[in-house]
Parts: sequence; structure tokens; C-alpha cells
Amino acid sequence: MFNGTLMVPVRLFEAVGATVRWEAATKTAVLRRGSLSVRLQVGSRQATVGSARKGLPEAPELVEGRLV
Repeated sequence: MFNGTLMVPVRLFEAVGATVRWEAATKTAVLRRGSLSVRLQVGSRQATVGSARKGLPEAPELVEGRLV
């Protein structure tokens, strides 16, 4: 929990059929399931869902080598 927001490891989404790709240069995770894609960048409170920008309550962080 960070400031009242439950944070889960991004790799958890593989359990529901999403693929997760890590772009080390930009510290960005790209999640894909079917035609939907989501981009999450470490430290950014903005996610890209498809082509739309969406605000996040907390920025993703690396915790013990895992993106949450």
C-alpha cells in the first residue's frame, strides 16, 4: 500500500493472459491483452491505455526489482 493505493506486481497480469514487456531504457512496462495495450512508466502518474492518457493515483515504482 502506498498512500492508500494497493500496488500489485505488473507480472501478475500474465495470469489473466496479458503479455508484459519491459523497456529498460525508459523504465516502461508494456502490457498487452488482445487489442488492448497499457504503458506504465516508473515515476509517472500518467498511463497510456490504447492511445489515451489516463491519470493514476500513484506512480509505478520498482520494489525489490519488480514493477508495482
